[in-house]
Amino acid sequence: MKKAFVLVDYQNDFIDGSLGFDKALKIKENILKALNQIDFNNTHLLLTYDT
Repeated sequence: MKKAFVLVDYQNDFIDGSLGFDKALKIKENILKALNQIDFNNTHLLLTYDT
C-alpha cells in the first residue's frame, strides 16, 4: 500500500499574501525536510492549488 504526503494551501496568498500569517514562513524548513525524506516510489505527493 502506498503512502501519501498531502500539502494543503501552502501557496503565496496563504504564506506571505493577504491571507498569510507569521508561522506560515516558519514551517517552510520543516516542509522541505519532510519532502526530502519521502520515498517517491512508495508515496504519492498531493498538493492543493487555489486559483
